Amino acid sequence: MRNSLSIISLINTKLKNGYDLTKNYNCRPIFIVGSGRSGNTLVRRILSNEQDVYIPPETYVLGHVIKDFSNYSKLEWPVLVRLVLSHFNLSEDFHFFPTQSLRDLYFELVDLPESDRCLSTILDRFYLYMAKIVKPSATRWGDKTPLNSAHIESIYQVFPNAQFVHLVRNVYDVCLSYVKMGRYETYHDAAVRWRESNYAIEEFKKKAVNSVKTFKYEDLVVAPETNVRSLCDFLGLKYEHRLITDVPDPDILGDVKVSHYSNVQNAISSKSVGSGIRELSSETIDEIKEIAGPLVHYYGYV
Repeated sequence: MRNSLSIISLINTKLKNGYDLTKNYNCRPIFIVGSGRSGNTLVRRILSNEQDVYIPPETYVLGHVIKDFSNYSKLEWPVLVRLVLSHFNLSEDFHFFPTQSLRDLYFELVDLPESDRCLSTILDRFYLYMAKIVKPSATRWGDKTPLNSAHIESIYQVFPNAQFVHLVRNVYDVCLSYVKMGRYETYHDAAVRWRESNYAIEEFKKKAVNSVKTFKYEDLVVAPETNVRSLCDFLGLKYEHRLITDVPDPDILGDVKVSHYSNVQNAISSKSVGSGIRELSSETIDEIKEIAGPLVHYYGYV
Protein backbone atom coordinates (compact mmCIF):
# COMPACT_ATOMS: atom_id res chain seq x y z
CA MET A 1 0.00 0.00 0.00
CA ARG A 2 2.85 2.37 0.86
CA ASN A 3 4.47 1.75 -2.56
CA SER A 4 1.18 2.49 -4.33
CA LEU A 5 0.77 5.75 -2.46
CA SER A 6 4.36 6.66 -3.26
CA ILE A 7 3.79 6.17 -6.98
CA ILE A 8 0.56 8.19 -6.91
CA SER A 9 2.37 10.95 -5.05
CA LEU A 10 5.10 11.05 -7.71
CA ILE A 11 2.58 11.15 -10.55
CA ASN A 12 0.71 14.02 -8.94
CA THR A 13 3.89 16.01 -8.38
CA LYS A 14 4.71 18.07 -11.48
CA LEU A 15 7.73 20.13 -12.29
CA LYS A 16 7.36 23.73 -13.28
CA ASN A 17 9.32 23.46 -16.50
CA GLY A 18 9.49 19.81 -17.45
CA TYR A 19 12.38 17.78 -18.83
CA ASP A 20 13.91 18.33 -22.25
CA LEU A 21 13.83 15.91 -25.16
CA THR A 22 17.57 16.27 -25.58
CA LYS A 23 20.69 17.61 -23.94
CA ASN A 24 22.82 14.77 -25.28
CA TYR A 25 24.19 16.32 -28.46
CA ASN A 26 27.15 13.93 -28.69
CA CYS A 27 24.90 10.93 -29.37
CA ARG A 28 24.96 9.86 -33.06
CA PRO A 29 22.62 6.90 -33.47
CA ILE A 30 21.96 5.24 -36.81
CA PHE A 31 18.35 4.80 -37.88
CA ILE A 32 17.60 2.43 -40.77
CA VAL A 33 14.32 3.66 -42.25
CA GLY A 34 12.05 3.18 -45.23
CA SER A 35 9.22 0.84 -46.03
CA GLY A 36 9.55 -2.66 -44.65
CA ARG A 37 10.71 -5.42 -47.00
CA SER A 38 13.23 -3.00 -48.54
CA GLY A 39 16.53 -4.45 -47.36
CA ASN A 40 16.44 -2.93 -43.87
CA THR A 41 17.35 -6.25 -42.26
CA LEU A 42 20.22 -6.77 -44.69
CA VAL A 43 21.71 -3.39 -43.78
CA ARG A 44 21.30 -4.21 -40.10
CA ARG A 45 23.25 -7.43 -40.69
CA ILE A 46 26.01 -5.57 -42.52
CA LEU A 47 26.37 -2.91 -39.84
CA SER A 48 26.22 -5.51 -37.07
CA ASN A 49 29.49 -6.91 -38.43
CA GLU A 50 31.10 -3.62 -37.36
CA GLN A 51 32.54 -4.18 -33.89
CA ASP A 52 31.62 -0.71 -32.64
CA VAL A 53 27.94 -0.79 -33.73
CA TYR A 54 25.01 -2.53 -32.05
CA ILE A 55 21.52 -2.67 -33.58
CA PRO A 56 18.90 -4.59 -31.56
CA PRO A 57 15.71 -6.24 -32.83
CA GLU A 58 12.89 -3.93 -33.90
CA THR A 59 11.36 -1.80 -31.18
CA TYR A 60 8.08 -0.46 -32.68
CA VAL A 61 7.51 1.97 -29.79
CA LEU A 62 9.90 4.87 -30.32
CA GLY A 63 7.26 7.22 -31.72
CA HIS A 64 4.96 6.53 -28.75
CA VAL A 65 7.85 7.02 -26.32
CA ILE A 66 8.62 10.47 -27.71
CA LYS A 67 4.97 11.49 -27.72
CA ASP A 68 4.37 10.36 -24.14
CA PHE A 69 7.57 11.91 -22.83
CA SER A 70 6.60 15.21 -24.45
CA ASN A 71 3.08 15.08 -23.02
CA TYR A 72 4.20 14.17 -19.50
CA SER A 73 7.59 15.89 -19.32
CA LYS A 74 6.61 17.79 -16.18
CA LEU A 75 6.25 14.65 -14.09
CA GLU A 76 8.93 13.61 -11.65
CA TRP A 77 12.03 12.06 -13.20
CA PRO A 78 11.57 8.52 -11.76
CA VAL A 79 8.06 8.37 -13.23
CA LEU A 80 9.30 9.44 -16.65
CA VAL A 81 12.07 6.86 -16.60
CA ARG A 82 9.57 4.16 -15.67
CA LEU A 83 7.19 5.36 -18.40
CA VAL A 84 9.86 5.15 -21.11
CA LEU A 85 11.27 1.80 -20.06
CA SER A 86 7.82 0.25 -19.74
CA HIS A 87 7.13 1.04 -23.40
CA PHE A 88 10.07 -1.13 -24.41
CA ASN A 89 9.53 -3.78 -21.75
CA LEU A 90 5.93 -4.34 -22.87
CA SER A 91 6.56 -4.10 -26.61
CA GLU A 92 5.71 -6.92 -29.00
CA ASP A 93 9.20 -8.22 -29.75
CA PHE A 94 10.99 -7.38 -26.52
CA HIS A 95 11.50 -11.07 -25.78
CA PHE A 96 14.11 -11.05 -28.56
CA PHE A 97 16.25 -8.50 -26.69
CA PRO A 98 19.32 -9.64 -24.72
CA THR A 99 17.55 -9.25 -21.38
CA GLN A 100 14.01 -8.64 -20.19
CA SER A 101 15.13 -7.14 -16.89
CA LEU A 102 15.52 -3.36 -16.87
CA ARG A 103 15.73 -3.02 -13.10
CA ASP A 104 19.44 -2.12 -12.93
CA LEU A 105 19.07 0.31 -15.81
CA TYR A 106 16.11 1.96 -14.11
CA PHE A 107 18.08 2.74 -10.95
CA GLU A 108 21.05 3.89 -13.02
CA LEU A 109 18.83 6.38 -14.85
CA VAL A 110 17.01 7.56 -11.73
CA ASP A 111 20.37 8.49 -10.21
CA LEU A 112 21.49 10.61 -13.16
CA PRO A 113 22.56 14.15 -12.29
CA GLU A 114 20.03 16.83 -13.14
CA SER A 115 22.19 18.09 -16.01
CA ASP A 116 21.86 14.75 -17.85
CA ARG A 117 18.14 14.21 -17.40
CA CYS A 118 16.43 14.18 -20.79
CA LEU A 119 14.80 11.67 -23.12
CA SER A 120 17.83 11.24 -25.37
CA THR A 121 19.93 10.15 -22.39
CA ILE A 122 17.34 7.56 -21.34
CA LEU A 123 17.25 6.12 -24.85
CA ASP A 124 21.02 6.25 -25.30
CA ARG A 125 21.55 4.37 -22.04
CA PHE A 126 18.83 1.84 -22.94
CA TYR A 127 20.42 0.83 -26.25
CA LEU A 128 23.95 0.76 -24.81
CA TYR A 129 22.69 -1.30 -21.85
CA MET A 130 21.54 -3.96 -24.33
CA ALA A 131 24.77 -3.70 -26.30
CA LYS A 132 26.89 -4.31 -23.21
CA ILE A 133 25.25 -7.71 -22.72
CA VAL A 134 25.89 -9.20 -26.18
CA LYS A 135 28.42 -6.85 -27.78
CA PRO A 136 30.58 -5.09 -25.18
CA SER A 137 32.79 -3.57 -27.88
CA ALA A 138 29.93 -1.42 -29.20
CA THR A 139 30.13 2.29 -28.57
CA ARG A 140 27.46 3.32 -31.05
CA TRP A 141 23.94 2.01 -31.52
CA GLY A 142 21.29 1.96 -34.17
CA ASP A 143 17.64 1.08 -34.68
CA LYS A 144 16.15 -0.85 -37.57
CA THR A 145 12.41 -0.35 -37.26
CA PRO A 146 10.67 0.61 -40.54
CA LEU A 147 7.78 2.07 -38.53
CA ASN A 148 10.16 4.83 -37.39
CA SER A 149 9.75 6.35 -40.85
CA ALA A 150 6.41 7.74 -39.68
CA HIS A 151 8.11 9.43 -36.71
CA ILE A 152 11.34 10.55 -38.33
CA GLU A 153 10.91 14.26 -37.56
CA SER A 154 10.25 13.69 -33.85
CA ILE A 155 13.19 11.26 -33.67
CA TYR A 156 15.37 13.99 -35.17
CA GLN A 157 14.23 16.38 -32.42
CA VAL A 158 15.49 13.91 -29.82
CA PHE A 159 18.68 13.07 -31.71
CA PRO A 160 19.72 16.09 -33.82
CA ASN A 161 23.01 14.38 -34.75
CA ALA A 162 21.40 11.11 -35.79
CA GLN A 163 22.09 9.64 -39.22
CA PHE A 164 19.31 8.04 -41.25
CA VAL A 165 19.94 5.26 -43.77
CA HIS A 166 16.97 5.25 -46.13
CA LEU A 167 16.31 1.99 -47.98
CA VAL A 168 14.19 2.05 -51.13
CA ARG A 169 13.03 -1.01 -53.05
CA ASN A 170 10.85 -1.51 -56.11
CA VAL A 171 7.27 -1.02 -54.96
CA TYR A 172 6.04 -4.13 -56.82
CA ASP A 173 8.62 -6.34 -55.10
CA VAL A 174 7.81 -4.79 -51.71
CA CYS A 175 4.07 -5.33 -52.11
CA LEU A 176 4.55 -8.94 -53.20
CA SER A 177 6.82 -9.58 -50.22
CA TYR A 178 4.45 -7.90 -47.75
CA VAL A 179 1.49 -10.01 -48.88
CA LYS A 180 3.49 -13.25 -48.98
CA MET A 181 4.72 -12.77 -45.41
CA GLY A 182 1.18 -11.98 -44.23
CA ARG A 183 1.87 -8.46 -42.98
CA TYR A 184 -0.83 -7.15 -45.31
CA GLU A 185 -3.76 -8.99 -46.85
CA THR A 186 -4.08 -6.73 -49.89
CA TYR A 187 -1.64 -5.19 -52.35
CA HIS A 188 -3.54 -1.93 -51.88
CA ASP A 189 -2.59 -1.69 -48.21
CA ALA A 190 1.00 -2.71 -48.94
CA ALA A 191 1.31 -0.02 -51.61
CA VAL A 192 -0.06 2.61 -49.21
CA ARG A 193 2.55 1.62 -46.63
CA TRP A 194 5.36 1.91 -49.22
CA ARG A 195 4.10 5.31 -50.36
CA GLU A 196 3.58 6.80 -46.91
CA SER A 197 6.91 5.56 -45.54
CA ASN A 198 8.97 6.92 -48.41
CA TYR A 199 6.98 10.14 -48.70
CA ALA A 200 7.62 10.93 -45.02
CA ILE A 201 11.35 10.46 -45.50
CA GLU A 202 11.49 12.53 -48.68
CA GLU A 203 9.71 15.38 -46.89
CA PHE A 204 12.15 15.11 -43.99
CA LYS A 205 15.13 15.19 -46.37
CA LYS A 206 14.10 18.67 -47.48
CA LYS A 207 14.82 19.89 -43.94
CA ALA A 208 17.80 17.72 -43.03
CA VAL A 209 19.35 16.61 -46.30
CA ASN A 210 22.80 15.98 -44.82
CA SER A 211 21.37 13.63 -42.20
CA VAL A 212 19.87 11.17 -44.68
CA LYS A 213 21.40 8.96 -47.35
CA THR A 214 19.21 6.90 -49.66
CA PHE A 215 20.22 3.49 -50.98
CA LYS A 216 18.32 1.33 -53.41
CA TYR A 217 17.95 -2.31 -52.44
CA GLU A 218 18.65 -3.33 -56.02
CA ASP A 219 21.97 -1.48 -56.06
CA LEU A 220 22.93 -2.94 -52.71
CA VAL A 221 22.46 -6.58 -53.75
CA VAL A 222 23.86 -6.20 -57.28
CA ALA A 223 26.94 -4.18 -56.30
CA PRO A 224 27.33 -4.67 -52.54
CA GLU A 225 30.96 -3.56 -52.22
CA THR A 226 30.41 -0.21 -53.92
CA ASN A 227 27.31 0.55 -51.92
CA VAL A 228 28.58 -0.67 -48.55
CA ARG A 229 31.68 1.49 -49.02
CA SER A 230 29.36 4.44 -49.62
CA LEU A 231 27.33 3.48 -46.56
CA CYS A 232 30.47 3.38 -44.41
CA ASP A 233 31.65 6.73 -45.74
CA PHE A 234 28.31 8.29 -44.82
CA LEU A 235 28.35 6.83 -41.30
CA GLY A 236 32.03 7.48 -40.66
CA LEU A 237 32.86 3.79 -40.41
CA LYS A 238 35.83 1.88 -41.78
CA TYR A 239 34.95 -0.39 -44.70
CA GLU A 240 36.03 -4.01 -44.49
CA HIS A 241 35.04 -6.77 -46.91
CA ARG A 242 33.81 -8.94 -44.03
CA LEU A 243 30.93 -6.50 -43.54
CA ILE A 244 29.47 -8.03 -46.70
CA THR A 245 30.46 -11.65 -46.27
CA ASP A 246 30.14 -12.35 -42.54
CA VAL A 247 27.00 -13.17 -40.58
CA PRO A 248 26.92 -11.83 -37.00
CA ASP A 249 26.47 -14.12 -34.03
CA PRO A 250 22.75 -15.01 -33.68
CA ASP A 251 22.89 -13.80 -30.07
CA ILE A 252 23.79 -10.32 -31.31
CA LEU A 253 20.93 -10.24 -33.82
CA GLY A 254 18.47 -11.88 -31.43
CA ASP A 255 15.58 -12.42 -33.84
CA VAL A 256 17.07 -14.62 -36.58
CA LYS A 257 14.50 -17.36 -35.94
CA VAL A 258 11.62 -15.11 -37.05
CA SER A 259 10.47 -16.49 -40.41
CA HIS A 260 10.54 -13.23 -42.36
CA TYR A 261 14.14 -12.61 -41.26
CA SER A 262 15.31 -16.09 -42.29
CA ASN A 263 17.30 -14.86 -45.28
CA VAL A 264 19.54 -12.70 -43.09
CA GLN A 265 21.99 -15.58 -42.67
CA ASN A 266 22.25 -16.24 -46.41
CA ALA A 267 24.76 -14.74 -48.83
CA ILE A 268 23.73 -11.45 -50.42
CA SER A 269 21.71 -12.27 -53.54
CA SER A 270 19.83 -10.40 -56.26
CA LYS A 271 17.47 -13.29 -57.09
CA SER A 272 14.39 -11.52 -55.71
CA VAL A 273 14.94 -8.37 -57.79
CA GLY A 274 12.02 -8.01 -60.21
CA SER A 275 9.89 -10.67 -58.53
CA GLY A 276 6.87 -8.35 -58.42
CA ILE A 277 6.82 -7.77 -62.16
CA ARG A 278 7.33 -11.49 -62.79
CA GLU A 279 4.62 -12.73 -60.45
CA LEU A 280 1.93 -10.06 -60.23
CA SER A 281 -0.83 -9.61 -62.77
CA SER A 282 -0.84 -6.54 -65.01
CA GLU A 283 -4.01 -5.36 -63.25
CA THR A 284 -2.36 -5.59 -59.84
CA ILE A 285 0.73 -3.79 -61.10
CA ASP A 286 -1.43 -0.96 -62.46
CA GLU A 287 -3.28 -0.74 -59.13
CA ILE A 288 -0.04 -0.55 -57.15
CA LYS A 289 1.42 2.02 -59.52
CA GLU A 290 -1.61 4.28 -59.14
CA ILE A 291 -1.54 4.07 -55.34
CA ALA A 292 2.21 4.58 -55.08
CA GLY A 293 1.90 7.75 -57.14
CA PRO A 294 4.75 10.00 -58.34
CA LEU A 295 7.34 8.26 -56.16
CA VAL A 296 7.34 5.33 -58.59
CA HIS A 297 8.72 7.61 -61.30
CA TYR A 298 10.92 9.54 -58.87
CA TYR A 299 12.76 6.36 -57.87
CA GLY A 300 12.79 5.01 -61.43
CA TYR A 301 10.43 2.08 -60.87
CA VAL A 302 8.20 2.70 -63.89
